[in-house]
Amino acid sequence: MEQFYKDFELPLQNTLEALTSRYPLVNFYVLGTLPSWYPSLPNVIFKAGFALDGKERYLENQLFKQVRKGDLALNAIVENLDKNNLDFISLQDLVCIENRCLYQVSSPKIEPISFDHGHLTGSGSIYVSSLIFDRINMKDKEN
Repeated sequence: MEQFYKDFELPLQNTLEALTSRYPLVNFYVLGTLPSWYPSLPNVIFKAGFALDGKERYLENQLFKQVRKGDLALNAIVENLDKNNLDFISLQDLVCIENRCLYQVSSPKIEPISFDHGHLTGSGSIYVSSLIFDRINMKDKEN
């Protein structure tokens, strides 16, 4: 996994440098990695004996530290570029508390946040995108 981040570091850095320099009035956001589940979130929920009840509940994520490395690598690239119009948003920070991650959402319907190891369900996509927009709006108010 760490080699993966090393392989894309320079191309991503060059791309972000080009975009932020060419469009200085545009705010760019790099989104971090989503939680991953092994073998899949529905399987983990079932094995834990949890039910989908529509309440905000968190489940220990065994892959949290491994996936966190991706967040740290992406954040380091953004910080090293030190551009006023570039920011990083950790998706793990939005849906996890320490190593426990949100496993279900209730709107528009009750379902797991992911339908496999890490791809969002329809309701999961709506929920996470609302958190992203809230974070962007919060950052805009700070500036």
